[in-house]
Amino acid sequence: MNFLPIGPAFTDLVGQTLTLAEFYRALGIAPPLAPGEEITWVGLDARTETGINALLACYDPAVEGESFDVTLAVYETVQQCDPAGHDRGMARQRRAVLELVREAGSPDRLRVTAAAVPESDQERPLVEVLRELRAVLEAWPGERSNRLASAPSEPEP
Repeated sequence: MNFLPIGPAFTDLVGQTLTLAEFYRALGIAPPLAPGEEITWVGLDARTETGINALLACYDPAVEGESFDVTLAVYETVQQCDPAGHDRGMARQRRAVLELVREAGSPDRLRVTAAAVPESDQERPLVEVLRELRAVLEAWPGERSNRLASAPSEPEP
């Protein structure tokens, strides 16, 4: 599920590394996600006409076949109005999408392999971008789950 365009526009964060502890601390996630776990943030505030659609997922590449270990995707939803003020519906705006892998020689370190962020974030240290995303995510309730947890077995007929 590698859905990011990787090209010249997204190279500044690519290659940056930090430890697993630094990554989760910057996002305010405790305890860290285990392989198969994810946190989702989905919501819409009718008063402010803003919303969130975000996912932080930890993969087990050996089991799930992904080429990365951790992905973070944050999209904000905003009400769109034309110049005359007419409602044109909701629009989803990408705030950040990051894919990270564990370093082969140091499995407690993550390296960014793909990044799609606003131009203003492309030249910032990764930990600063993560702290800013933390502030966005903290405003919304998140739900932690494990997609690899075995479902209860059905009784045999």
